[in-house]
Amino acid sequence: FFIANFGLNYYQSASIIFCNTIVASVAQPILGYVADRWRVPWFIPVGFSITLISISAIALATSYEMILTLSLIAGLGAALFHPEAALLVNRMQSNELGNAMGRFAVGG
Repeated sequence: FFIANFGLNYYQSASIIFCNTIVASVAQPILGYVADRWRVPWFIPVGFSITLISISAIALATSYEMILTLSLIAGLGAALFHPEAALLVNRMQSNELGNAMGRFAVGG
């Protein structure tokens, strides 16, 4: 999609995914600590909404820089969502925690 529609090279296309993953990977432990320290149930709807809106907005982007920025924002949204959502999974299916976490990891 990015290569065909924006004329990006493979490096630029890979950078979009890489930046998203780096932001999410660095921010998740920090936001997980915040979620453990203080109850922040709003992380789930806000994080999900940020991710949804920013990924959807990529379809409307007009430049590589805009795509990259939206991808970074989506990574931050995912980082907000995942720690608190994992805690919620733990609470919902405590009798089959391994199964629940496995499903969360696949679909999550």
